[in-house]
Amino acid sequence: MAVLICIPSRLGSTRLPRKPLLPIHGRALVLHVLDRARECRHPARMCVATDSDEIARVVHAGGGEAVLTDSALPSGTDRVAAVARADASLADDDVVLNFQGDQPLLPGHALTRLLEVFADRAVDIATLICPLPREDLHNPNTVKVVTGRDGNALYFSRATIPHARDNERAAQARYAAHIGVYAYRKRALATLAATPPCALEETEALEQLRALWLGFRIRCVALPTPAPFEINTPEDHARAEALFARAGGDGARAYELLCTDAGARPVLPFTGS
Repeated sequence: MAVLICIPSRLGSTRLPRKPLLPIHGRALVLHVLDRARECRHPARMCVATDSDEIARVVHAGGGEAVLTDSALPSGTDRVAAVARADASLADDDVVLNFQGDQPLLPGHALTRLLEVFADRAVDIATLICPLPREDLHNPNTVKVVTGRDGNALYFSRATIPHARDNERAAQARYAAHIGVYAYRKRALATLAATPPCALEETEALEQLRALWLGFRIRCVALPTPAPFEINTPEDHARAEALFARAGGDGARAYELLCTDAGARPVLPFTGS
């Protein structure tokens, strides 16, 4: 199975201008994300998909591959799909991993586990889930997911799912938070990118609902440790800078520190345990 790990990265962030080039412990954010991709144990082509010559130069200087994509593409998924479409070495059943360019803390072993499930030919798409902190149960910015007995997603929502009807049922409920990293069969990614957003997706502002609406199976891979936060605000950037400073610039160690710090946060019973 051939694999492409593609990191979409653009300068035009509205909440955090020039986000991919922000320094964390003296190194650009996009290079830290590339470091995490390199920790993956599965052989893969790795590249950054960007519409910026400046990002491309930083990636090349850091020893990585950058692919320039059309600035008119509306999303990171579309940028990754464009790179995959141009890669003639990938067959339809090969795998494309969309690794968000604002995830400098997600450990490489999580990517390895994500790719391993594609040994099952029935898997179209795979993603990561993790324990849901109790304080985030009703937080719409934390996406929740419910799964079937086969581990495939039944639904993703910003609402509280499952909803416990009463206290007795609440004691039996299990929950999972979603981590927004996806791996796709090349054919599934091509279909997803060619399909306009559906009503469910637009209602919840969750792209993965388009995949469910199309009938794709999304296998959920359980990560027993906390979700690494994304870099979306100045506060996130400062938090990441502090973690990397404590870890001496080592991203894997920074994630270990994140897990230690999160140990005091109560979590709800986990679907994946």
